[in-house]
Amino acid sequence: VMACSQGTSAIFTVGGVDYRSGARYVSYETIKGGFGARPTKDGVNGMSSGISNTMNTPIEILEMSFPVRIERYAILPDSGGVGRWRGGCGVERVWRILGKPAQVSVCCERSVAPPFGLAGGGPGGPARVLLISPDGRERVLNTKGTFTVPPGAQVVMHAPGSGGYGPMSERD
Repeated sequence: VMACSQGTSAIFTVGGVDYRSGARYVSYETIKGGFGARPTKDGVNGMSSGISNTMNTPIEILEMSFPVRIERYAILPDSGGVGRWRGGCGVERVWRILGKPAQVSVCCERSVAPPFGLAGGGPGGPARVLLISPDGRERVLNTKGTFTVPPGAQVVMHAPGSGGYGPMSERD
């Protein structure tokens, strides 16, 4: 039995009118998180947790196809639970909305109850969504919902890590 993974993949959709062409657009992505630690090995970082079966769209394709810029896409350090076997880490993705306002919808699991560890392993890091206004003000958002994002603002998503397995004192 493995420790808790991120839950379902974190969902991010953005849509509106592309300022470059005047055409409507919608982008739908699944953001990968941590895969739980097992009794014999560490969890996996930034992986679909067995339910989405979707690809990791290259940033270059997103930026060419939609009026967004990906400011950051990275593994979240220390988001995997501690243990003899460390939980897989989640990822951070930051989108900047370009040109015109956009409607964004998010759906993340494990924001209130982080992914649990097993057999003495620690929990993974929870999901989190932030909106950073063009003037730099930050606002924590619900991890399930829809909101309007002004041009120049950033949406930050932390996909959950996963739980660790076994006591940390037994880690090699």
